[in-house]
Amino acid sequence: MNYWERLKILKPMSLKRRRECYVIMTMWKILNGHHPNNMGIEFQSSKHNRITAKLPKLSKSGKAKHPTMYDTSFAVLGPKLWNLIPANVSSVKDLEVFKIELNKDFLSKMPDKPPVKGYSCENNNSLLEWCSSGALLSGRIC
Repeated sequence: MNYWERLKILKPMSLKRRRECYVIMTMWKILNGHHPNNMGIEFQSSKHNRITAKLPKLSKSGKAKHPTMYDTSFAVLGPKLWNLIPANVSSVKDLEVFKIELNKDFLSKMPDKPPVKGYSCENNNSLLEWCSSGALLSGRIC
């Protein structure tokens, strides 16, 4: 059995997946008033009761290295990850139910293949990369 097959059987989340999961849970806490919104993240309801987060705008006066810093900041990464989750999950009001639904309806359906020395992988295992790649289009999770 290869490493990824063993991960699938044992069902631990990779470190990257856990970090992204915590970012999504923090976004839920901000939305529901359980965590301070120090970054001014804005949420909006769209059609079909989907709650989405707005991405902050990048200043035009930034230097070349700043887009990378911008993309990896919580104020950007949080809304990008939040906007991936299904509408039925984003509207849950109880944290424990949210965690269960997030795992059942989204995370468990996503490949979790972290980069490992000696194994080739399609990307760096980010939920954002899995959703933007053609790898999931047939299952249409994202």
